[in-house]
Amino acid sequence: MLQSWINRTVDYCIRYFRGAIAVGLVLAAASAVYAARHFAIDTDINDLLSAKLPWRQQEIAFRSAFSADRRSHPCRCRGANAGGGRGGSA
Repeated sequence: MLQSWINRTVDYCIRYFRGAIAVGLVLAAASAVYAARHFAIDTDINDLLSAKLPWRQQEIAFRSAFSADRRSHPCRCRGANAGGGRGGSA
């Protein structure tokens, strides 16, 4: 049954090849228009995962509790070897 349906479809496409090509081109153009309008890539990491997840809410609270400026360092190291790198423990 499937074989006869495939045979009839192939025979129809061979007989009316211009129409088959036209239908294929129309479907390809329609799918290209649909893909261009509906598919988008968003690389913002905050939009990839829902903010309603419990661990995301904890992460958001943690980030808001600390400074957004990651260049600032809230602690300073002082001592005999604070920044030298020499004379440390063996």
